[in-house]
Amino acid sequence: MKRTRLIAALLALLMVFSLMTTLAMAAAPTESEAYSAMIALKPKYPEGMPWTNDNGYAWKGGIFSVGYGCAGFAFILSDAAFGEQPARMVTDFTYADVRVGDILRINNDTHSVIVLEKHSDHVVIAEGNYNSSIHWGRKLDRTAVEQADYILTRYPENTTPEPPKPVESVKPFTDVPVTAYYADAVKWAVDEDVTRGTSATTFSPAAGCTRGQVVTFLWRAAGSPEASSGYNPFSDVAPGSYCYDAVLWAVENGITDGTSPTTFSPDRVCTRAQIVTFLWRADGAVGWYIEEGGFFTDVPRDAYYYSAVVWALVYDITTGTTPTTFSPNNTCTRGQVVTFLYRFLSPQ
Repeated sequence: MKRTRLIAALLALLMVFSLMTTLAMAAAPTESEAYSAMIALKPKYPEGMPWTNDNGYAWKGGIFSVGYGCAGFAFILSDAAFGEQPARMVTDFTYADVRVGDILRINNDTHSVIVLEKHSDHVVIAEGNYNSSIHWGRKLDRTAVEQADYILTRYPENTTPEPPKPVESVKPFTDVPVTAYYADAVKWAVDEDVTRGTSATTFSPAAGCTRGQVVTFLWRAAGSPEASSGYNPFSDVAPGSYCYDAVLWAVENGITDGTSPTTFSPDRVCTRAQIVTFLWRADGAVGWYIEEGGFFTDVPRDAYYYSAVVWALVYDITTGTTPTTFSPNNTCTRGQVVTFLYRFLSPQ
């Protein structure tokens, strides 16, 4: 009798396990759903946000109880896409096996990335602890993917991957997804002739924005006015260059100075602090202060950009890279710059 009960109990457990497995398989998202869930976290974890091995995360996928740095960030996006779906490790795989939302372990088992998009010859990834920060949009070619140490996948076995779908983008730019935080800003900037792309089909939102580019953006937004004096002290800004008129106008109006009495350094990449300072000066450079506490811990009160950052925060031009940091010395990307301009200048 006891043996009969034991067998019955084991059969019941097997039925429950089978049902749970079936439900788990049914709960797996499509690749487009996984992409949407991951990219939705970008405003919370923006490009350039500091992220090192001090950042840990216990994930729902199993196999590992916690991941740090690059693995921790990959686990956060994976959980957003797959919820409680269990993970499995695959070491023997082909490029065809890789899917959106899979975590790749690369660089001789030292770095974890997660797949955002899959194309015929490359994948687009998101990663933490990439130069000590979060980075979205780096490409890994097919060969690099095939050389990964292993995949952590949360898609059930024996499921057929859906055909890759092109990610809808802001025309004509193939590198500006409509879901990107800067998508509306890019569309506005192009429609208003504030900026153009870096090519006929690319905007390069993750590229750093130079001094020449940002004063040109501001100058065009102001209606491309002509500087009244026409005086040019800068040996590195030649007449006829794309930013010549913009530089003269910006200097004449106190938006920026040169990097020396005779140089402007138009190709020097700008920091976040420099960009908000340009915008603040364009708005009149009124002094702004905030009570101690409740402000960014990395913006000291005696910094040249202090009032500019307070102004930008008050007018919702930026909310910082985290709730407590502004990251003033981080490179300001083209995507960030047009977003700042859009919030500053567009009618909303």
